[in-house]
Amino acid sequence: MSALDERRDMDKRVEMMAHKLSLKSQFDRERIALCRTDPEKPSMGAVVAMRKLLAEMGIDAENNTEFCRWIFLGHCLALARGRHSPKARTGEILAGIWYSGARLSRLISEDQKELLSALPELARLFNARHLTVDWRPLGILALYTGINDERAGQARLEISRSFVSAQYNAKPTP
Repeated sequence: MSALDERRDMDKRVEMMAHKLSLKSQFDRERIALCRTDPEKPSMGAVVAMRKLLAEMGIDAENNTEFCRWIFLGHCLALARGRHSPKARTGEILAGIWYSGARLSRLISEDQKELLSALPELARLFNARHLTVDWRPLGILALYTGINDERAGQARLEISRSFVSAQYNAKPTP
């Protein structure tokens, strides 16, 4: 699979999961179970919810590590109420809400523990502010940090580039 095909595949996966978690009645139980769970020690309800979502999307999480990563991503998307748009560049959104450079560093850190704390916090912030964001690079971080450094590194670069570009191009307010 080419890099472009992989990107399109991840776009589709994240978009499908976000869409399902944004539906008001059809996936309420799954969204609630994923919101309430601890991604490091998922509840049985969250495990069942994620299996259902992955089956609906035609994704077979091949091993326990991969499945736990999907639960983590599902948890974050559920916290953000599934608000996703590929047009809402992640770094630009972060710069627009005055997300600090220190917090961004935690988010794009290569340390999985930092990501486990930073990404749910960010998802809650997106939800509180009713923000829609492109979850694809965040999804790549959730799924590949510590597993595929090249893929995760590309997502880090994409987020940081759009963040810095948005900060540089921001007009100062009087």
